[in-house]
Amino acid sequence: MRIVRAILMKELRELWRDPLSLTLALVLPIVLLLLFTYGLNLDSRRVELGLLDLDRSATSRDFVASITASDDLRVRATAITTREIEDWLDRGVIQAGLVIPPGLEQTLLRGEPVSVQLIVDGATPPSAKAALAQIDAAIGFYVMRVNESMANHAAMGPIVVAQPRVWFNPELRSVNYIVPGLFSLILMMLPPLLSTLAIVRERERGSIQQILAAPVTPVAFIVGKAVPYGALAFLQMLLVLGAGLFWFQIPFRGSLLIFLLGAAIYVFCTVGVGLLISTITRSQVVAMLAVMVVTIMPSFLFSGFIYPVYTMPERYQVLSLFFPARHFSEFARELALKSASLDQLWVHLSALLALTGGLLVLAISRFHRRMG
Repeated sequence: MRIVRAILMKELRELWRDPLSLTLALVLPIVLLLLFTYGLNLDSRRVELGLLDLDRSATSRDFVASITASDDLRVRATAITTREIEDWLDRGVIQAGLVIPPGLEQTLLRGEPVSVQLIVDGATPPSAKAALAQIDAAIGFYVMRVNESMANHAAMGPIVVAQPRVWFNPELRSVNYIVPGLFSLILMMLPPLLSTLAIVRERERGSIQQILAAPVTPVAFIVGKAVPYGALAFLQMLLVLGAGLFWFQIPFRGSLLIFLLGAAIYVFCTVGVGLLISTITRSQVVAMLAVMVVTIMPSFLFSGFIYPVYTMPERYQVLSLFFPARHFSEFARELALKSASLDQLWVHLSALLALTGGLLVLAISRFHRRMG
């Protein structure tokens, strides 16, 4: 028992001497609990509709009022032409467009079925499927209500039939949505860990003291560490992109040159995360835990990898803006599935540039203070 007690007291003293490890051990379970509880939201979200009413009759207005009576569907904007519906879908303002054809009222009065058109954003298959299900249920309720109101007529069956058209991902293949999201996650997992361990390992072995004694500036040291790992990360990006295009057969409708430009910025951003962590931690174990907490788990939740960011509470949507994986995930999906132009992607590229610069400046600043 004396040996056990001696070992126990020794380990307690070691933990007390390493406040960072102790803090991670106490805070990590709470952080993960909060991230999973608030980051993952499986509830159905209200579908934002764009409406184009070409009939403009009392019946068409009653139809719209009926299907939007609950909170599941809401008319976000009313269009005059189909071009407006297309533009709203491109910019993500709406999730679906509803086009009511002319002559709807007259057709229903003759007792004939009528078809309305649905245009759904299929870039996010789970959301697209949920939107289709909610709209179909709302139309079914309207048909049932109309049939019940016809006291002197037999039930006519479906009198309004939706004809959906899915854009950007017509087959609603989940792989088309998941693989571009994996581009950001994979690069956020490996490069930060490798760049962090490279410096921490030198600190543990004591070899970094030779560098500190040499006439090497912090900028030269950080850049010299960042470039090799950035090049390795870019090679990983090319391998993942090749597998996505040729093995999983995902569509890539945008500019490959713009994608490679964004990928180059992103890989140096991920390496910058690792270099910054390496200036804080002193052991490889703590470094690996810190990388997991700072990169892997938040990126999985806040990048929109599985569930869109807009399903989260607003404060967590704002928080996700500080995670590079969120910007690159949306950048890759919009470029691959929607053929977005540089005018539409500059926000994500600017955010990645700002985050990359900020991370590298912080890493250089902390390394400079440690040298001093």
